[in-house]
Amino acid sequence: MKLQYFVSIIILAGCAHTSGVVPTSDNRYKIHRIEKGFVTGLQVKADALADANTFCAGLNKKLEVVSSFQEDMVLFTADAHAEIEFLCR
Repeated sequence: MKLQYFVSIIILAGCAHTSGVVPTSDNRYKIHRIEKGFVTGLQVKADALADANTFCAGLNKKLEVVSSFQEDMVLFTADAHAEIEFLCR
């Protein structure tokens, strides 16, 4: 029983969901990312920023963050999540 519980926690620790890059207007984009497990909103925000940077680099442009928001996980209630709004210049 304890082994099954431990394996479940390890599996959940690596779960993440992202909206991907979503265009919101001309040259303006948004990414929303959610991660399960014992992570902070700041860690999720860092992952979302890495995704945004990779996207802009693929366009041979630089990332410029317009706004960002992150929220920590609440045990048994809510997952950590972050949202980044950005431009590629």
